[in-house]
Amino acid sequence: MKSSSDSRSQALPLGRPLSTCFHGKADFVFPSAMHVLCALPQQRAPPPQHRPSRRDSLLAAAAAVLLARPPPAASANVLDELGAMRRRANARVLTGPIALSRLRLRDAALLAPAAARDAVNVAALDCLAPGYGSVDLSLFTQLTARDVCTFGIVTRSVTTGPAARWPADSPVAQETRAALGGVLDGFAALDERLGAGAVASAEFAALNGALDRLEAAILGALRVSAADLA
Repeated sequence: MKSSSDSRSQALPLGRPLSTCFHGKADFVFPSAMHVLCALPQQRAPPPQHRPSRRDSLLAAAAAVLLARPPPAASANVLDELGAMRRRANARVLTGPIALSRLRLRDAALLAPAAARDAVNVAALDCLAPGYGSVDLSLFTQLTARDVCTFGIVTRSVTTGPAARWPADSPVAQETRAALGGVLDGFAALDERLGAGAVASAEFAALNGALDRLEAAILGALRVSAADLA
């Protein structure tokens, strides 16, 4: 029959000699007077860490820059698309007054001449001063030292202002200014006809056509097509 000390020595795993176990805690086993063993597992030093050289760091940084930079063609396409988006946004803003004027003219056409004249004056967006035609409006603007006509402000913006894409004396700019004159003449003719108490179906149609031409001229000045705004 085996002794209790032999059972303990067989139950505990054998490790390394006691002389190598003094640095930490361990469960010591004394299977006999001649053998002193330690059950503490042998500890290994961690493997040395690889430190990248300066050359490796520079190569990694250069690779990151090259991967992050888009190709020249892709970069140009992105810039072109951003420019087109900005022109479309400008076109929607600058042609907004024309759309608003159309809606007001549509409602004014359903009214009696006296009420229609007041509604047309509102639809003119300060481009039809009371008692003034298109020629007198220019004089009125000079006397007040400010441009009160919304359509005139828009036209100046796309011909000589910040939204201009063509030279001020270019055919595109001249066509836009001519279209503005047609709108002003159309409002003056409609106001005169309604002031006489007459039905002005022809004048309403002519003015709507003039607004269409001004809108097309503004889009052309911005280099934007009507399909881009659909």
